[in-house]
Amino acid sequence: MVDCIQSPRPTVETLPERNYRINGCFWSYLRIYTPVGSEMVTSTPHEIKAPWPLREQDIPARTDTLDEKIPGVQAYGTLLVVPTGQSLDTRFSYSLPAGVVTKNEQKASWIYRLIVQKQPGTKSIPLTIRLRLPAGMKVINPTEGMQEYSDGWSLKTNLEQDRTLEVEFSPAN
Repeated sequence: MVDCIQSPRPTVETLPERNYRINGCFWSYLRIYTPVGSEMVTSTPHEIKAPWPLREQDIPARTDTLDEKIPGVQAYGTLLVVPTGQSLDTRFSYSLPAGVVTKNEQKASWIYRLIVQKQPGTKSIPLTIRLRLPAGMKVINPTEGMQEYSDGWSLKTNLEQDRTLEVEFSPAN
């Protein structure tokens, strides 16, 4: 395990180094915002091992349901610590309420739109979006770069900038 405290540790730690052991790691509280009525199915939070936290106690892996007081939004979050030069894979799988798709009356189809916003000041973060349609539906107009798999569709991209995923689908018959 990489030490999230300066390596090698100085012989004498200054008060900030002793109280805020963050050198060598990226600390973040990752939030996702979903439409109200969404339900978390699974997530992959990560345990943070002592002595990294201020209290030098393990922080168990957990995903929090947040009350962000944003109308129409359900938020979830998890604390992450990523040692310098490493990466961490964090996944959220949630079901969406029926009202998140809009109907295209002219084509007898539906449109699903997802906006993923880049956090200011961050570099290009890898992003994979997987989409499963309701039974009996087919994609008729996927976002450029989307690929079809046996259980749905996937888009591999990055958050160099905000990304919008838009998929139009209709009954398969």
